[in-house]
Amino acid sequence: MKELAAFRTSHPISLGGIRKRRRQTFIGTPTAIRQGQFLHHALKHRTMIVNHEMNLGQVLTQLGDYLAATECFEEALTLYRELADKSGVEWNLFHLAHLSFRVGDYLRAMELYQENLAIMNELGNRWASAHTLNKLGNLYLAKGDLEAAHRVYAECLAVRRVVAKDPEVAGALTKLGTVARHRGQLAVSWVFFEEAQIKVRGGATKADVFEGLGSLVLEEGDIEQARVHFETSLALTNEAGDRRRAASALYGLGRTALELRELDLAKEQLRESLPLRVELEERHAIAESLEAYAQLAASSGELVESGVFWRAATDLRQAIGAARLLADGERYRRLTASSEPGNESKVTLEEAVALALGENR
Repeated sequence: MKELAAFRTSHPISLGGIRKRRRQTFIGTPTAIRQGQFLHHALKHRTMIVNHEMNLGQVLTQLGDYLAATECFEEALTLYRELADKSGVEWNLFHLAHLSFRVGDYLRAMELYQENLAIMNELGNRWASAHTLNKLGNLYLAKGDLEAAHRVYAECLAVRRVVAKDPEVAGALTKLGTVARHRGQLAVSWVFFEEAQIKVRGGATKADVFEGLGSLVLEEGDIEQARVHFETSLALTNEAGDRRRAASALYGLGRTALELRELDLAKEQLRESLPLRVELEERHAIAESLEAYAQLAASSGELVESGVFWRAATDLRQAIGAARLLADGERYRRLTASSEPGNESKVTLEEAVALALGENR
């Protein structure tokens, strides 16, 4: 934060500061020339500042300093609004929405995504509109609003079939397949995933397809095939250096090991996944992991610990407004029925994570 403050001190943001500096530069020149030069240099200086803010925001996002990144994008957004630059406004709205989603502020994320979408529709940028629709669908899915998620992903798919390439179409198909699985529509889910497999090329989208297939066949009871799909997804994410998707694949492998009652392996894989999710501050994913820990503890006969994990996950979901999705929720309720929150002492999220990682034993 000190570096950020120093940066802003040396690069004044306000138009007043720019005017003062430029006024000193052009004293003594003819009025028309002075005004023209002032306007040119002022706009150039503001453009430099806003670019610095956006670049710094992206770096801070990668470093996980979401608070400082949010400050940078908000500064840039203010400048773009003053400049009436709609493209700049929508770009910063998108990043601010992404950061709000990351930290669990779903209401603000939804408002920002919707404002971004309105501008994209106004500008006629259908490709970018589809990208925002995909993110908005992710938000609805995290909240457990499957009807809204399906509607938004279907709209995204319709646009992408017209303006996007096959891998992006595959991404939308994968999301619709995931929603169908959570709605218990396994046959419908297969239709989406089969087309996604045809259209996908490689990289992150291919990892998503295999992770989705792993969850689908796990739901159907084909545990060994689920493991193969999750391992394929993990290999692809490791190759790309994608920590978020690696965490999801490891979580899937942990769930698979749980189903096979390979409890030591399940603990190992879940312990690899959880720190990544904590580092990325994906709170709905953290809740998901804690529920898996509840299942693991119950399977090991540690009912008190299982109840602690279940309560922490439930409290976190309530805090961020994220619902427990039907398919996963039913499984956890069945397997941890004897360990749901009772009268055990309430713990903080940090304490529950430390307990899961064995840091307070």
